[in-house]
Amino acid sequence: MDERAPILVCARDVAWGGGVAEVARLVTAHIPGARLHRIGRRPDGPPLAPVADPAHLYRRIRRTGTRSVLLNSSLRSRSLTRDLMLARAASAAGARVGLWIHGADERWLTGLRRAGIRSVLRALLRPVACIGVLTPEQHAAMTGLGPSVVSLTAAWDPLLRQAGLASPAQSHRWLFLGRLTRAKGVWSLVRAAASVPHLAVDLAGNGPERAALARWTTHHGVADRIRLVGFLDASAKARALRSAAGLVLPSWSEGCPVSVLEAMGLGLPVVATDVGALPDLSPGPLVPPRDDRALAQALAALDGDPSRRAALGDANARKADAMTAAAVASSLLREGLVHG
Repeated sequence: MDERAPILVCARDVAWGGGVAEVARLVTAHIPGARLHRIGRRPDGPPLAPVADPAHLYRRIRRTGTRSVLLNSSLRSRSLTRDLMLARAASAAGARVGLWIHGADERWLTGLRRAGIRSVLRALLRPVACIGVLTPEQHAAMTGLGPSVVSLTAAWDPLLRQAGLASPAQSHRWLFLGRLTRAKGVWSLVRAAASVPHLAVDLAGNGPERAALARWTTHHGVADRIRLVGFLDASAKARALRSAAGLVLPSWSEGCPVSVLEAMGLGLPVVATDVGALPDLSPGPLVPPRDDRALAQALAALDGDPSRRAALGDANARKADAMTAAAVASSLLREGLVHG
């Protein structure tokens, strides 16, 4: 017999769903009566498997007496199309629907300035009662489409602090966490780091740029201080953060990156680009995307100033208390994204 589930939080399986799935898992644990509902195709599953997701969700709502459904989505064509179909199914089954926007394609944000696209999306959003967003750009794009729009942050797990906070003033090795893609600014990072004598950076993650990055760092004789360390599991990631001088994230665009919240929570400074929610978080020096020189200058200045790293880290640890999984779950309930 299926368990009672007054609230369903829809997301991909955390084992293969990335940061959004992890945030969904964290907040679900702090919402009374909430259960995760897995959607999407497994990496090795049949391509058309997600076509059945709306029917599966409809049946589970009817079977378990679900009153509220939270969909974790992005302003990207595939993700939003899937979640609008799920919203229609959930509404037809009698559940109230909240839609949490985590990321966005710049083309979508631009397209939503056009009256025709807004008109179509307004009609498609009728089953949705409330939309949560992470950035000012997302808020501006979604306002006026029918549902109420509320601003939130992503969430991090304070269990990371069990082994203590980081000591950024004691380290001189910086850390990047994320997929090795051009959009994450990894080429700006390696060029900037290479231009600063003695600066050391670990790039943790895999992705399509890894082989080219390895060739570049070897060719330029910096592979000993700009290291490609591969994917880190949860325990290895926590150790890497705790031993870092700070986090660096030079992405071209972002929502509210979990890696930044985790770094802040452990008391690290962050050097990042001034995109998405990062200016509001103010975790440390912010630079324009694709600006290698500004990134190099910010890293060099902070790398040479241990006391400033420590001060920024202390301030970040205090800010991060408002963005724990429990705090964000309370915001979801208070702002109406989910109804208990």
